[in-house]
Amino acid sequence: MILFKNIKNTNVTEQDFSNVLEKFNLKGRTVMVYSRLLAFGRLQGKKAVYRIIDILQDSVGKNGCLIIPCHTFSGYNNEVFDIRESKCKVGILGELARMLPQFTRTSHPIYSHVVYGASNKIENFQDETTCFGHNSFYDYFNKSRNPYILMLGTNLNALTNFHYYEQKYSAKSRFLKKFKAKIKKDHIIETEFESCVRDYEIYEGKVECFAKFDELLTEMKILECFEYGDDYILGVKENELEIAYYNCLKDDPENFLFSSKEVYEEYYQMNKSRVFHDAMHSEVLKDKIISNLRVFYE
Repeated sequence: MILFKNIKNTNVTEQDFSNVLEKFNLKGRTVMVYSRLLAFGRLQGKKAVYRIIDILQDSVGKNGCLIIPCHTFSGYNNEVFDIRESKCKVGILGELARMLPQFTRTSHPIYSHVVYGASNKIENFQDETTCFGHNSFYDYFNKSRNPYILMLGTNLNALTNFHYYEQKYSAKSRFLKKFKAKIKKDHIIETEFESCVRDYEIYEGKVECFAKFDELLTEMKILECFEYGDDYILGVKENELEIAYYNCLKDDPENFLFSSKEVYEEYYQMNKSRVFHDAMHSEVLKDKIISNLRVFYE
């Protein structure tokens, strides 16, 4: 089946997609997928999206778990989050997956996800009173079996997981703030939750951007990258991502975790992931990351 037509009007097929995914060795893993499908070319309709979901399910296998963000941001906007009806606002992959019977949707009023291949009681793993704290969905994912993050046509700036790390390691650029929300399952309930939000004074004159962090991870072969269609599919072991992030946060956050608005627009909004791929990085920092990875795997 043809999934996309690329910039040269060449067919980009489901077999091409399956072949690339095989390189990431996703079988049996817990895989969280972020996507910007239009980066690959002209999407060939809803049937193509459903086929992409099928292939992702096959890639993790019966012993794996597939997670797709299905965020609504309802709680930030004083809207009722309806677990059955609230539409996904972060891409068509999550929007179509939420309506499939084999997926279960979590009930967080901001950062909902749809999950395939785990317990039918997956919603119980997510504490609705926190976005990124202890027992949040991101905490559950971090502690799951072989957690892996896959990026389809997008890059590190799409990852919400960084906010989990920011709260976990008390990043100076963020603080906890309380919000109120309404959640509808069988009936509407009111709840209060905390979120790790940005401190705008610290962000003055800069934006959160992982272009240089991307280059570092690529140089260290922590970030995997394969061409597909008009763009790339990226993948990273979530625990290795966390360890590298922690070291950059402690050693040189200004360099690796922030940039000017212009660099951010080139890296993320224009999706040019190779912005800094000729830069040189501290061997001391790389040695620290390698040392911490060695300890983790021991």
